[in-house]
Amino acid sequence: MKIIAFLCCLMIGFMVQNDVMAFRDQTFETAHTTFEYSRDAEGHALLSADGKHTFTVTLGCDDIKFYVNDVVVDGEHYVAYGFVSDNSSEQFYDAFYVVISDTGDVLHTQTLQYDSLSEMKDVYDLAGTAVYKINRNIVTQAGYETIGHTLITLDDAMAVAHTLDMEAYIKTARI
Repeated sequence: MKIIAFLCCLMIGFMVQNDVMAFRDQTFETAHTTFEYSRDAEGHALLSADGKHTFTVTLGCDDIKFYVNDVVVDGEHYVAYGFVSDNSSEQFYDAFYVVISDTGDVLHTQTLQYDSLSEMKDVYDLAGTAVYKINRNIVTQAGYETIGHTLITLDDAMAVAHTLDMEAYIKTARI
């Protein structure tokens, strides 16, 4: 009986790990706008804004899918970020960000490629400057393992201004 329970738990663990790129509808809140994240019939990511201006932005093409982790306000623009994947494999994905005007115009799209699987995961406010964190991962027998992080800031044109690579996973820090 214990062996059956162990095998069931092991199978559930593998199913959760293999479902990394599963899609789910989400809602993202900014100060004055709510974004609904969904997919159209072709699998393209849709960001629908409801606020001062109402608009919908479509992200993706036939062989590339966008997965949005969050939408934030950076200066006067919205920035949606996450990762992109080609349709051929879950073993490939790169970090991305898309800059959107308050009227729904896509101003800038950037994919950030590294020698590992990468995903823009978080944004932090550091003295009024938005710092974006990218997780860099590898695939192991146990699943995905984070091997490092990259921090970036954007300039006024919303291109990458500064980059800081951290090669080891930081578990604790002392000040």
